[in-house]
Amino acid sequence: MIFSTRREDAQLSEEAQLEHQIKQVFVDNSIDEGGLAMSTSLSKMLEALGIEGKHLEAQQDMVREEVILWEDFRRWVSRQFNVTSGADGAASNKIQLFLYDGQDPPGPSLKSVRVELSDIDPALASGGSEGDAF
Repeated sequence: MIFSTRREDAQLSEEAQLEHQIKQVFVDNSIDEGGLAMSTSLSKMLEALGIEGKHLEAQQDMVREEVILWEDFRRWVSRQFNVTSGADGAASNKIQLFLYDGQDPPGPSLKSVRVELSDIDPALASGGSEGDAF
């Protein structure tokens, strides 16, 4: 079991809440579980986010060959809400978590773990053989 003593560690920031909402709208309208969406879904996605009045601008900025990429959509919508998100400049967060193993014999242990949240580019992650991430 992992827990924190500070309630705000469990609360998402406004930026994270917006990012979550953007991702949910995109996934709901995507054709491959979150990477691509068809341009025919753009008006429905903008309406779900409350920015349906910017359809023409969005069409010009995001749609490439009738397809919308997740990163383009995230970046464009974040700009509409004046938010920099993800790799565009989010500051790293540090939180302190506690790990409780819940064991009785020889007794439970409580360990403090300091975690730094960051976006690590998957292309930089290594593992497996021949470049395989797994």
